[in-house]
Amino acid sequence: MRLFIAVDLDEELKTRLDELSAAIERQLPYARRTRRENYHLTLAFIGESTRAGELMTLLGGFDAPAFELRFSKLGRFKRAGGDVLWLGAEPCPPLLTLQKRLAEALRAQGFVIEQRPFRPHLTLLREAAAQGFDERAYGASLPAFTQTVRGVSLFCSERQAGRLVYTELYRRALGAAHV
Repeated sequence: MRLFIAVDLDEELKTRLDELSAAIERQLPYARRTRRENYHLTLAFIGESTRAGELMTLLGGFDAPAFELRFSKLGRFKRAGGDVLWLGAEPCPPLLTLQKRLAEALRAQGFVIEQRPFRPHLTLLREAAAQGFDERAYGASLPAFTQTVRGVSLFCSERQAGRLVYTELYRRALGAAHV
C-alpha cells in the first residue's frame, strides 16, 4: 500500500479550495486540479509499505494539542511537465512541532521519510501551464483560509479507474484546542 500521514481538511475548507482552484484554472491554458475530496496537508509521506498496522499503533500513542492553521499565500513549484500551484500555510509553531515529532517517531520505528525541509502547503493544481500567471499578485487579495486541526490521519493512496483515491485508514484525535 502507498501510505501517508496527513491532516484531513473540513468540508467547508475543501469547498473553498475547490472554488479557488477553479478560478485559477480558468486563467490557465492547461492544468489538472486536485479533486475536492483529495485536499489534505501531508505531514509525512511513507510510500509503499505493508506496515499500516504499525503506523496506526504509532499514531494511537501520539498526542498533541489541537491548533488553528491559516493558509494565505499562493506559490509554485516549477516542474518540467507543468508547474504545481499551491496554497501555503502561515508560520505555525504547533504545526511545525507536530510534524517534527511525527517525523522523529517514524524514523525511530525504521520508516524512511524525506529529509528535505517541511513546507506546509495544499496542492491546488498540477501540470499547470502557468507561464505568465503571477501567483503572488493573484494571491495578494485572497482572504486567509483557516481550519482548526483536531486530528491526524493515516491515508492509503491508490489508483481506481485512472484517478487517485485517498482512503483514511486511521484517525488520531488531537487534544483540546490552543488557539
